[in-house]
Amino acid sequence: MGHISVSGWRWCTLVVLAGGLLSCQLPNRYLLYPTEVPVHVQTWVDDVDKGPLRLHLVWTKPPGAGPFPTVLSSRGGGLPPPT
Repeated sequence: MGHISVSGWRWCTLVVLAGGLLSCQLPNRYLLYPTEVPVHVQTWVDDVDKGPLRLHLVWTKPPGAGPFPTVLSSRGGGLPPPT
C-alpha cells in the first residue's frame, strides 16, 4: 500500500469539507412551523397574565386518544406572526 503525505491528507480533508458544505442547504423552517394548521389538528389559544408579562399560548393536539409527548416550541424572532 502506498503512503499518503500530509499534503494529500489536507487535500482530501478540504475536498470532503467543501463537498459537505456545498451539499447542505438552509433548513426549511416551515416544515417545523407550517404556515397553516392541518385540518385534523385541534387548536386552542390562551392568554395568561403574570404581572406585567402577558403570554400568548397556542395549543395543538393531534387526533387520537394519546398519550402524546409534550413539545415546546418558540417561533423564531425574525419570522412574521401567523395569520
